Order: sequence, then C-alpha cells, then structure tokens
Amino acid sequence: MRQYLFVGLALLFSSFSFARGEAVRSPVDPSSLEGKILYGYQGWFSAPGDGSPLGVGPDGHEPGGWYHYSITRDTMKASDIKIEMWPDQSAYAPEELFATELHYADGSVAKLPSAGVSSVIDRHFSWMEEYGVDGIFLQRFLNGELALPRYFNFKEKQIRDVLASSLRHGRVFGIMYDLTGFDKPVLLEDFKRDWMYLVDQLHILDNGRYIRDQGLPVVALWGLGFSDPVVSAGEAMRVLNWLRHDAPPRYRATVMGGVPYYWRTLDGNAASDPEWMKYFLSLSYLSPWSVGHWSTIANVKSEVATRARADMELCQLSGVAYVPVLFPGFSWHQMVPNSKSNAVPRLGGQFWWSQFTEFYNQGVRTFYGAMFDEVDEGTAMFKMAPSRASVPVEGNWVTLDADGKSLPSDFYLRLAGDAQKRVRGGR
Repeated sequence: MRQYLFVGLALLFSSFSFARGEAVRSPVDPSSLEGKILYGYQGWFSAPGDGSPLGVGPDGHEPGGWYHYSITRDTMKASDIKIEMWPDQSAYAPEELFATELHYADGSVAKLPSAGVSSVIDRHFSWMEEYGVDGIFLQRFLNGELALPRYFNFKEKQIRDVLASSLRHGRVFGIMYDLTGFDKPVLLEDFKRDWMYLVDQLHILDNGRYIRDQGLPVVALWGLGFSDPVVSAGEAMRVLNWLRHDAPPRYRATVMGGVPYYWRTLDGNAASDPEWMKYFLSLSYLSPWSVGHWSTIANVKSEVATRARADMELCQLSGVAYVPVLFPGFSWHQMVPNSKSNAVPRLGGQFWWSQFTEFYNQGVRTFYGAMFDEVDEGTAMFKMAPSRASVPVEGNWVTLDADGKSLPSDFYLRLAGDAQKRVRGGR
C-alpha cells in the first residue's frame, strides 16, 4: 500500500511540470479574458524614504510611510506588524529594500521592498513574464483613500509604472474597483469622474496592454451586492448601464463583477434584496468571492460539485460567464489577533491546485487569482520567505514550510505558470 502511495504522490507532483526559468517572450493576447488567469495586484506597500508620495512620513491625518506593512504606518517594529507573510528579501535589489526595526536570527536588520519604487513593480512584471503569468487586475479603492492627495498621487505613479512594465514585459492588466467601504448611496458620479480621469489623463487604454473582451476594455467592480450595502441594487445598475451603453463610446466597457459567495441564494454574505439578482445576471463576467469559504480540499470538492455547479448553471442560462476565484490559503492573525494563524493552510500548493483542477474539469477556462502580492491576508502568490530561517525573529509568520513541506520561494509562481499552460491546452 505504501508503495502505491509513493507512486501516486510522485505522479501528482510530476504533473506540475513547473515553468521555472522559461521566459515567455511573446506578448499576451489582450483581446479576450478567455483562457486567462489574472491576479489581483494591491501594490499598496510602501516604505519611508522610498521616494514615493506615501514614503515621506506622516502628515496630519494622512497615512505614514509604512503603508499596509504596519498597523501604525509610522514605524515597523514588533508591535506594528500587519502582514502575515514575509516577501523573499533575496529576490530584490538593495535599492528596492528599506530597513525596518525587525531583525533576523543573526542580528541583521530585516528589510522590505516598496511598491513605491518603480523597479519593484517592473520586477513583479518580469516574474509574470518569466513564469508565464498573463497579468493582473490593479486594485483601485474608491472608498475615500483616493481623496487623500498623497495616496492619490501614489496610485497615479503606480499606474504609470504598470503601463510601462506591462508593455515592457508583454503582460496585460485591467482596473478593478474595490468598492468596499464606499459610504455614499450614489456611486455613479464618483465612479465616472475617476474612470474618465484614468482614460483621458493617464491614457490607460492607449498602450495596447489593457485587457479587453467583446471589443471593449474590461472594468471589474468588486464589492457590490454584499450584505449591509450602502449602494443599492438600482444604483449598481446605473453604473453598469453607464459602462455598457450610456457613456460616450470611449468610456464604455465590458464589466466583470466581484460578487458575494452567496449571490445566487441572496443569503449569507449577500444582500437579501431580490433586486440584486438583476445586477448579478446583467454582468458579462461574474466572480463569486470564495476566500474564507473553503478551507480543505474535501471542502473544495464538495462546494464545486454543489453550490458552484448550481451557480455555473444559472450563469450559463443567463448568458453570464462564470469566473471562479483561486486562492492559495488564508491568514490574517497579525492584523486580526483573535483570528487563527494559518487559518486556511496552503498544504504545499495542493489546496490551490485542487481548486484549479476542480473548476478546470468543469470546463472553466477563465479564472481570477487572489492575489499576486497580498501579504496582509496571506494570499500572496509572488516570491515569499520559504522557512523560519528567512523571516524576522519578531512576529508570527506563515512561511512556505508552515505545513511541513520544504518549498522554494518561487513555488507559487511556478504553480501559476503551470496552471496557465494547462488552460492553454498544455500539460
């Protein structure tokens, strides 16, 4: 029996055929979402002294330099730690790293990369090219952060960096509006103002790398239709209709919606108003947020076979494309101390791969990955610290060996590239 177990494991891991070191030279086709796995990209990690608008230190009510790395944002010491996973420091150049007040076991100062440095974003896009990752949805929070001048300027610089790096490395990108925390009942005017600014002033559609579908650029709206909504279903439809046909032609878009996991049954984390169903089934692409709703491989198999299967059937009947969310694991203990560390174990990649495989076997060929760089909630896919020896002694870190498997820092980039090959018909 043990002999067959070892053979089975060997076959399973040999099926990964990792794409390590195979640079993808040809540009990704930007004309369709079909056959792509695009990852959410926060890009919101900054450091004091990084030269970015956020890295200049605290200013009144504006955030300090350690944005999203630190709870206080002003310092990065043991009591400030907000992130759950530690980026692989060896993957960055010295000028991309900034000293914290944390230390490694040998006493040396621990440093972190900043997305406020243009070469860091370019490095991330170079990894996408190298490992065969198609691209990202750049997160844009319309919940008040953009009203802060330094944050607005930081995000503008970030978009310019993404424009340059997507072109340089032949990757695609789109804008995903995260609307959680939006505290006004009327969304349309704020949304129009920002989207038109991106199109007219930052020219995000002009470099040929913006993802399109059905002949139009894709805009993702995440967070509408959740329970306790500020924005009504009617207002959500106004935004959707403006993007689809009411806006001047240059602003029109194909819309993907990041929706509640229980969208179809209008319970759980979904708003109960039946009017939301009209919004959900008017989307071109519908993507239920599964993070936190699955925790084991058995759970994944059961949910895909039941709830997700029923979701897909309703979407197919309504002419809506279904885009499942893939996430490698989840943990936010350092941000939410009363939560469990390593709450959803990664199982050495098997948890992520099981999600991909179950949906792939259902015929799905378009996916959303949560997330490329999200170390706050432990869902990051980029290069991360592989072991306890490579993280600061302060803090409670989830490293890649947390589940007893020794993995290289680029393991999840390899896994992502292998899945992308499979989607395109490879092995």
